[in-house]
Amino acid sequence: MITLIPKQKKRLSIKNVIVVIVVIAVIASLILLYLMLENSARNASAYEKTLLASISDSISIPTEEPAVFEEKNTEADTEIYTEDTEGEDEVYATSHEQEPVTQDIVRISDMYAVKGDLTLKSYYPDATQYTWELYNTEAKCWDVLDARTACDELYRQVSVVSLNLSEDIMIRCSIERDGADEKILDIASVKCIKSIVNVTATDEKFKTGSGHWLSSRDIPVKVTYHDNSSEILKGLYGLVFVDKLESSEITYSDTGNVIETVTTINTECEYSYIDTGEKEFVIRYRDQDKSYDTKLTVVSADIDPPVISAVSLSDFTIKTVDEPVTVEVTISAEDNETPYPALEYAFLPQGVDPEDTDWIAKPKFEKDIDQNGIWVAYCRDRKKNIAMFEEKIIVVDQKGPELALTLKNTNWCAANKIIANAKDELPVTYLFTCRETGENSGWTDKNEYDVTQNGTWEVQARDEVGNITVMDIAVSNIDAQMPIIKGITEGEQIYEN
Repeated sequence: MITLIPKQKKRLSIKNVIVVIVVIAVIASLILLYLMLENSARNASAYEKTLLASISDSISIPTEEPAVFEEKNTEADTEIYTEDTEGEDEVYATSHEQEPVTQDIVRISDMYAVKGDLTLKSYYPDATQYTWELYNTEAKCWDVLDARTACDELYRQVSVVSLNLSEDIMIRCSIERDGADEKILDIASVKCIKSIVNVTATDEKFKTGSGHWLSSRDIPVKVTYHDNSSEILKGLYGLVFVDKLESSEITYSDTGNVIETVTTINTECEYSYIDTGEKEFVIRYRDQDKSYDTKLTVVSADIDPPVISAVSLSDFTIKTVDEPVTVEVTISAEDNETPYPALEYAFLPQGVDPEDTDWIAKPKFEKDIDQNGIWVAYCRDRKKNIAMFEEKIIVVDQKGPELALTLKNTNWCAANKIIANAKDELPVTYLFTCRETGENSGWTDKNEYDVTQNGTWEVQARDEVGNITVMDIAVSNIDAQMPIIKGITEGEQIYEN
């Protein structure tokens, strides 16, 4: 019995050692697997952040409107780009309605395109209805086209028509706007060109203004055709900006070796926001499954003047003596580059060079108006771009209205009407009097007066500051007497009264 006990203990000890080794191996494997998963998750998170940051930078959102994308930068707002969906070109959509990045108008304009699918767009911020029409060369009339509404890459609700181009066409779009009686009519022609084998930038640098969205169709390019002929075109359909994004993902193999995966994402955009300075773009022409890339440097500078929205003057009294009148001038303006406090202003008579005056740093200032006529409000930005706004001013009025008198009836009549036509820069009132009859109309804003008796009428026209013009007119064709019957003839005998 005693000899058996050590043998049993020896077998149990070996078994326990094996179990402990297996447990340790399993625990070690689990720990290693956990570390690998944690490291992979950390790398994936870094990759996602890098990719999102790259995409955010590539969108080129203007600094003046960051809130649009900061507030909407959620997964539900991700832009969806579908390419070549059953003949429909570049369809953009969002999971829910989003405010447009810009309210810039999209007009249809003359363009060049090869045979195939063609998409045209129109956008006006206040549009209520778009009507698209294609000119029928055989019937010599305009055919109405079916249109749809889509969200473009700048989140504008554009009106879209899709065509299959096989020859030169003429198309138009009629736009009805909210609160406007007249429609806007945009007309464009599309020239069907030969198949393209290459596209290159015409110049090494393309100069444009800054602070706006540049359309790829505004860039002139040199196109080469299959027959080796070439020409320079502006408005080439299928031309886009290309944003190239590269990201790197680090993973590890089973043996611990580093695996780096580089991902390149090309985003094709019809618009790109242009800031002041130089920026290199890749311009791509795409024709179905073929594409041709060319590099272009866009040089942008502030060449756009400010926009003056309104000019107002304080109330003043028009005088009849020739002396200056002091008024307070308020100029409302804004600029795409120069901040509001850095704008400069001037208010001068028409014909005076603004470069010869002292500019004022405030939009509200006093000015002595010393002459009648057109005065011009100026606004200047930091780059010396100047905007102007004309205003007609009358401060001194020493001249009576120009007056012309006519009669409504020139033949014999039972009553007549005097019509007074006065021209003046100020409102005019009238006074009709007759010396023979003693009639007096009193001062009135009506320029017509009914008369029933012949006589000489004096008409006065008076402007707002008291200048009076006087004219006479004679009325002599009013017949107020009944006919007199002097006799009645019956056969050969005459009976007299």
